Amino acid sequence: LVVQWIHSMFTPRLNLFRDHPVVWHAFGFFTAVFVFAITAAFSLEDGAAASALVPLTATLLVLVAVGLFRILLTTAFSSIQLGATLHAVVGRGVEVIEGVYPQPFDPTAPSGPAGPLPPVRAKVVWPHPGATLQRIDVARLVQAAARTDCVVEFRVGVGQVVRQGRAFAVVYGNGPAALSPTEVVDCVLTGPERTFDQDPALAIRILVDIALRALSPALNDPTSAAQALDAIQACLERLAARDLDVVRIAGVQGHERLRLVLPSWQEYVALAFDELVVASPSALQVARRLVAVLDELADAIPAARRAPIERRLERATGALQQAFPDEAQATGLSTNRDP
Repeated sequence: LVVQWIHSMFTPRLNLFRDHPVVWHAFGFFTAVFVFAITAAFSLEDGAAASALVPLTATLLVLVAVGLFRILLTTAFSSIQLGATLHAVVGRGVEVIEGVYPQPFDPTAPSGPAGPLPPVRAKVVWPHPGATLQRIDVARLVQAAARTDCVVEFRVGVGQVVRQGRAFAVVYGNGPAALSPTEVVDCVLTGPERTFDQDPALAIRILVDIALRALSPALNDPTSAAQALDAIQACLERLAARDLDVVRIAGVQGHERLRLVLPSWQEYVALAFDELVVASPSALQVARRLVAVLDELADAIPAARRAPIERRLERATGALQQAFPDEAQATGLSTNRDP
């Protein structure tokens, strides 16, 4: 019931409760109590004497099971609360952001173009049915590339779909031995849907979905959409403070061994706001909050990353002025910002 509620009210991509450890711990413990009770009953059905520890242990296990059931119910109820759900999504998103982008953003650091690659040695074709790329074993792949003096360039990023029979990576190298495509395939994990493991954009995608669903005529819940905007702001502020130039990974000796596909700052901003800029004028509260979020972001993030935010701020302000001219005049909204 909880999963069904989440799918209908939030987004089908939200599976935090389904994967929560308390669900499976509770299932395992309830099974253990049932097996112990049945085993004890069969052992004592012939009237044989038994230690008093057997009923005492059974009683203790039942009490613990009741407490665990209480925890399970509390977790289930909290998972259908919007605030708890947004907090959990932002927490997972920030965890992935800090794992994928471990260094803080330095606007003075040089970011030169990628160097030339060696000749192509092999194209890695996905041999299995199409699936979503969920994880790349970066350490193992870098070691394998260093062993054969190769560079592996991915053409598909985590969270994207790898198609059967299509190349998703290319191996470059000058050495006599090249990294085999089978080794590259063995270093990736795929599945039917996106996961948080190495996908920094998933949290933003889920939050945008929640906001769009709240703005749909079926739900018509602008307050939830406004709360989702606050959560998106938290993720964008954390992203803006990180060094996003991590697509090129070097080995121990400093030679480039791996090139990944990761979103740029402009792509993150487009994912977070472009759909909402179009949808928000249908609700005054959300349109007003979107302008405020963009304005706060433009003030909080480094100057080198303000341009995409300011463009969305201008569009959102214009949409608000067009949809609600009285509101724009009352609040004194303007598309001109101080430098």
